[in-house]
Order: sequence, then C-alpha cells, then structure tokens
Amino acid sequence: MFVSAFKNTASWYCSKVRPFWSLVFQLLSLLVPGHHVPGPELVFIVNPFSLLPKSFFPIVVSMHGFALWAIWKCYLGVVFDGKVFNEVTLNAQFLALVSSHIASMYFAACKGKKRLSFVKVWHSPPHVSIDRNGIHVSFEM
Repeated sequence: MFVSAFKNTASWYCSKVRPFWSLVFQLLSLLVPGHHVPGPELVFIVNPFSLLPKSFFPIVVSMHGFALWAIWKCYLGVVFDGKVFNEVTLNAQFLALVSSHIASMYFAACKGKKRLSFVKVWHSPPHVSIDRNGIHVSFEM
C-alpha cells in the first residue's frame, strides 16, 4: 500500500532538489560496492531503510540524514538570509558533511577500540580508504 501510494506521483519533487537525490543515491552506491542501490524514487527517499541489508544501516542513515540536513540548511538560507537556492552549494555542503562525519566517526572508533568494526562497514576504496596513516575520504562526483 505504502509503495503504491507513491508509485504514480509525478509532482512530488522540487526541480532543484530532485537531481541532488540522484547524487545522494550515486554516493550511496559507491559506498556499498556489490549491492544494488535503486534510483531515487520517492518511496526510498521517504523510507530509505529497506534499500540495503541491515549491516549497511550506518551508511544509509548517514547519507539520508546529511542529505536532508543539507537541503534544510539551503532552504533556511533562502528563507532567512535571502540567498538564492544553489545546487552547487547543496552538493558541496552534502559532500563536506559526509566526509567530515566519516572522518570523525573513524577517530571516535579508534579511541573506543572499535576500529575494526568501523573498517568493516565504511572501508570502500577509493572513496573511503583506511591505512596505517589514517583515513582518506574522497568523493569526486
């Protein structure tokens, strides 16, 4: 019922934000190699938790949460600061949030002696590589 309610909805999106969701889903597919990530359909944007196995839940939650936060921050800039909504800024803000989050989680995992658990979920060369020198996060989209 839930899926069918959204299946034929063509006007659910903002023309400036919809391409952004394609970027989010593309990045998600880069972080989970070997797993199929469907396109950014409304049903998966509203409820992304059925996209991948539960072992990838931290990645899905992070990508989805930062995508929503980046959209919201851009929207607030329009409403309160009179800024023009800019897709380039939205994409850059999202990638910066994700990169910073991954690096922060890595350092927290190392302090908490959970480095191996972190590596198991997040290590996805060449986008997230971990070696004896630390973590390297690079998303070129």
